[in-house]
Amino acid sequence: FGHLDTTICIGNYIEIEGVKYNQSGTYGVPLISYKSCDSVLVLNLKVVSQFVTKLDTTLCEGDYLSIDGINYSKEGNYLIKFLSAQGCDSVLDLNIKINNLKVTNVDYMLCEGDSLLINNQLIKKSGLYQSIFASYNGCDSLVNFNVLVNSNNYVKIDTILCSGEFIQIGGVNYGTNGIYTVPFKNINGCDSLVELHLQIIPVQNIKLDTGICEGSFLSVGKTNFSRPGTYRINLV
Repeated sequence: FGHLDTTICIGNYIEIEGVKYNQSGTYGVPLISYKSCDSVLVLNLKVVSQFVTKLDTTLCEGDYLSIDGINYSKEGNYLIKFLSAQGCDSVLDLNIKINNLKVTNVDYMLCEGDSLLINNQLIKKSGLYQSIFASYNGCDSLVNFNVLVNSNNYVKIDTILCSGEFIQIGGVNYGTNGIYTVPFKNINGCDSLVELHLQIIPVQNIKLDTGICEGSFLSVGKTNFSRPGTYRINLV
């Protein structure tokens, strides 16, 4: 008796004494020895099937997966053949999905003197700035920041009012002589400043005692007076 333990790949066979064996199992193979005596070979045959491995993976745009010296960087399904440890053909069923680079545009307004911190970069001027972040899927995300810096306004007002009148700025009434600094927010929400130079002219009282002939009248401003009496007239 003799023993033979062997392994073959599916689709192959082993031939002994003109007989082909291609199924897993134990076989008693009759042999004729060199002395013309009968003998039996015990064949333990193992047939190894083709290995199929499935791999689903996701890559970021611009990345690749290297297998057997070949780089795969495009989305799709690939069947890759290679030898297994037993020397039989094996197949890798590779399915690649690509996460594209995400681009986001952001408009941002600043007031003069303010700043914006993006990825440790301090921004104080108008312009287009780009920054790369890691997104939720682990791939890079590009953000375009369009920054506009709005100026703070300074307005100087010189005005003259009559006594009893006032000018209103920012909900506050001003009616006395002086120089006033009035802070407010402009249309863009930025700090602005009004410097008010206000002069008040007192009202002058003029007393006029006069007489007219019957049937006549006295014209003051746009009003005619023809009857005796005391009148208070506002003149501009």
